[in-house]
Amino acid sequence: MLRLAADVRGRRILEAECGSGPLSAALRANEAVVTGFDVSAAMVELARQRLGEDADPHVADLNAPLPFADAEFDDVVASLVLPT
Repeated sequence: MLRLAADVRGRRILEAECGSGPLSAALRANEAVVTGFDVSAAMVELARQRLGEDADPHVADLNAPLPFADAEFDDVVASLVLPT
């Protein structure tokens, strides 16, 4: 995913179904501004623990409207997301 995303420095990236946050952490390490969400509150809590105080992962469901404004992000990543 990191190779596919290429140079993410300064880019605002939304990670759909971020799970416990390993990809978000890697993107942040490459200087991206990352917002993640997952349907599971437990996974969001694990992501918050992994990413630290300055992260703000959200509980959200891909089957419903997302709580983000249009054009808020430059890119969206969705790794291992299974539609329901």
